[in-house]
Amino acid sequence: MTISQKDYEKFKEMYDYKRLVEYNKEKIKKNISDMYEEFPLAGASQEEVFQHFWEKVDLNNVKFDEPPEDWIPKAQALRKWNE
Repeated sequence: MTISQKDYEKFKEMYDYKRLVEYNKEKIKKNISDMYEEFPLAGASQEEVFQHFWEKVDLNNVKFDEPPEDWIPKAQALRKWNE
């Protein structure tokens, strides 16, 4: 289910933050996937490597990359009504 325009406008700051975090998670997962294509790690899955790195992120003290204007989250629950 996508985010309705009404809900987005009411909770814009919260949804923008959730989408910002999700964009950066997707970006890290993509980088790990690219790394695995070049250097597969024995004994650790891509998801395990992602979890290892993500659990070290201090969400209160991190500078996230802003998503491009045309980015659409993979997670349906974070898509806006017009995406």
